Amino acid sequence: MKLRLNISYRTAWGQGVSAVVTWRYSDGSRPPQFMPMSSDDGQLWTLTIEPATSRSRRIEGCTYYYIVTDNRGTELRREAADRSYRLATDRNYLMNDCWLEENELTGVVTAGPVEPQAEQQVPLFRQTLLFLVEAPALKPGEALGLLGSHPALGAWRTGSYLRMEQVEGRLWQLSVDAYQLTLPMEYKYVVVNRKTGDFIRWEDGYNRSTGTTAPADNEVLVLRGEALRMPEPPFARLQQLVNWAQEQGLRVVLVPNGKIEKAEGEDEKGKATGQDSRPRTYIFDLDGTLLDTLQDLMLATNHALQQNGMATRTLDEIRQMVGNGVRRLIERAVPDGTTKEQTEQVYADFASYYMLHSQDNTRPYPGVTDMLQRLSERGCRMAVVSNKMHRATEQLVQHFFGQWITVAVGEDEQHGIHRKPAPDMVGEALRRLGSDKGEAVYVGDSEVDVLTAQNSGLRCISVLWGFRTRELLAQHGAVSFAAKPEEIA
Repeated sequence: MKLRLNISYRTAWGQGVSAVVTWRYSDGSRPPQFMPMSSDDGQLWTLTIEPATSRSRRIEGCTYYYIVTDNRGTELRREAADRSYRLATDRNYLMNDCWLEENELTGVVTAGPVEPQAEQQVPLFRQTLLFLVEAPALKPGEALGLLGSHPALGAWRTGSYLRMEQVEGRLWQLSVDAYQLTLPMEYKYVVVNRKTGDFIRWEDGYNRSTGTTAPADNEVLVLRGEALRMPEPPFARLQQLVNWAQEQGLRVVLVPNGKIEKAEGEDEKGKATGQDSRPRTYIFDLDGTLLDTLQDLMLATNHALQQNGMATRTLDEIRQMVGNGVRRLIERAVPDGTTKEQTEQVYADFASYYMLHSQDNTRPYPGVTDMLQRLSERGCRMAVVSNKMHRATEQLVQHFFGQWITVAVGEDEQHGIHRKPAPDMVGEALRRLGSDKGEAVYVGDSEVDVLTAQNSGLRCISVLWGFRTRELLAQHGAVSFAAKPEEIA
């Protein structure tokens, strides 16, 4: 039996995430394990565990929680609750978790200790999807169901939802046969009448996703995200605004009777007196922010894969793989089991092809050049930082934006400049521009960019015309968005 843990948690630079796992054996022993996790981007943390077992000492279950540590392994933060599972020894388990946080507004832990199999056994299939969700705000007489994009999940038809089972307390579960299902699939939880089964309402917010990793044979993919999303309590958004302002070191002033006093830097009529508080320096991501490069990235990737006898990738698959540099793109694109030497050859074939074809289909997004012109007219300094190969980054910036942007920093780890989300590229760009980070803003389209800005101490504007959705960016901590380039300048 193997247990694979995945958790999305954005850490500060130099921090890590570890799992503390306690196994429950048939002989009554419960040995704990402290297990550091690994991450490529400081956001998605992974760990695979294969516990020791024998015929006389079988695994019956486990309890675990996550902690955040500094670079010495010292605990900085711990989740608000543990997870507890009964496990079948003839199955492998893939846990897609979210951090268990106590809601400051309601006092409710967004997920808590569970026994997903409780007294009755959960149906297990050749390939199993196990949906788990807490629903602390259900009213008497209400129950939960699930609807999704695939016909196996009801195809979004409210009359075809899948009824969930209440395990204990506020936890609900549903087991689905995943054999021959194609992932990802989107889904949401629905509230239904417990007695009649009539549909009542959808949960609030964006669609959830199963992710792209399907369970293998004899594997259970456990999908346990945030609690059922219900309408916010009164003044919840105001409280969130106050909390955010305090985190930024800002003061919140309640204005009586709607009368607003003149602000510093304004005359009596509210007109600006000449002080411009807008950023003077803009650090841009390249792919998905300034340039639509996806088609050329896909063609170069597929050329390299075909050169090495490997299956090609679709545009949507490439979209999900980009963001961490070309090397990570290739590592994600090659089939499972590819050797390091084969991967290096695919990377070399990609690099040689892409340097000749990086401008075949690549174009600036509509409105980008006008935005850069307006920023230039304001006297703003601008740079590009990209996980793309340094030479390709310089060529693309010079070709498309050379009249506005003079500094371009690409992947250059051999000279000590680590790729994003490390702050090195941003620091190098600011140094070459002669700018201070206090007057700068970072602009990007991905979760890697949100984390890069945080690690660099810069405010981040997340653009919505690139490779990621608003919902995914918000999940990773984005708070400021731009739907069109003119909203930036």
